[in-house]
Formats: sequence, structure tokens, C-alpha cells
Amino acid sequence: NLEKNKEFEFAKLNVSKVLSQKIREYLNTKKKIISITLRESGYTRFRNSKLSEWKKFINHINESKFKIIVIRDFEKVGTNDFFRKYELFPQASVNISFRSSLYKLAYLNLFVSNGPQTICWINNYNSISWKVWGSGNNKLLFDQNLGFSKETGSRILNKKNQILLAEEDTFKNILKYTQKFI
Repeated sequence: NLEKNKEFEFAKLNVSKVLSQKIREYLNTKKKIISITLRESGYTRFRNSKLSEWKKFINHINESKFKIIVIRDFEKVGTNDFFRKYELFPQASVNISFRSSLYKLAYLNLFVSNGPQTICWINNYNSISWKVWGSGNNKLLFDQNLGFSKETGSRILNKKNQILLAEEDTFKNILKYTQKFI
């Protein structure tokens, strides 16, 4: 709807300074934060994150320079697997204020196409989203969810801060598009 109605005024999410400060204190780090929001849903699974590829990326990141925070789909919060170590704030999966505070603190926010990425868009936070238009098999679904097609482009997003990609979230593609940030 933001794309369709140029006159529409939307409010940026009011991020709590107190909550942001408490998160920063808890993390107790000067490292740049990279958030990874995983899509692990039980429906339209073809849109889900490629977990093995994200695992490779996390293993590749220089942990002396970056702090990785994973935000899980609510269906997978607390799952005892590789990502559990990076799921520092499970409440962010269900609390939009907490999630928004994390996105604001993060130097870079990474997604596959899903609803939470819009928090970064409307607040102009650095973000990269893969699978935004899918494989082409479900183009109409993606165009309707996003509000514009790949060919037309967004009228409201900052192309330098919000990078939208049709590409799959493979390790190679994740590295390729995050290089300017990391």
C-alpha cells in the first residue's frame, strides 16, 4: 500500500531508547552487529531461508569484527540447532518493539523476502533481502506482496540502504552482496 499511495504518510516505528540501551549493555560489545532474520515457516516453504547457506555465512564471518544475532521465525524459536547460539534475543521473534530496536542497532540486517524486512525499509536501516521476486514461478504472488515488480522498482525505498534481490540466498550470493558492508 505504501507503493500504491504516494500521499500515504507512515509513521516510523518508535524505537525505545531505554530498550536499545539495555540491549547494547547486554551485548557489551563494540563490534558491528549483523542481524539475520531467518524465514523458517511451515507455509510457502519455497520462500524459506536456505539454512545450510546461512550456516556457511555465519561460519565465514570474522567474529572479532562482527556480532551475529539471529532472529528466528516464531515457529522455530528456541530450536536446539546451530542457530541457537546466535539467537541471543528470542523475544525479538514475537515482540515488534524488541525486533525494531535490534534492527536499529544493527549495522546490517539480512533477510529473505518476508514481512519483517519492511521495518528496515520504513526506517531506512541498512538491509539486504534475497528472493524478493522468487524464482519467477510465483511472480504475481511476490509482486502483490511487495507492491511493485522487479522491472518497475520502488518509489519509496533507498536503493543504497535497502538492497532487494531476486537471487537465491546461496552462500556465494550472500557473500557477494554483503562484501561492501563487511
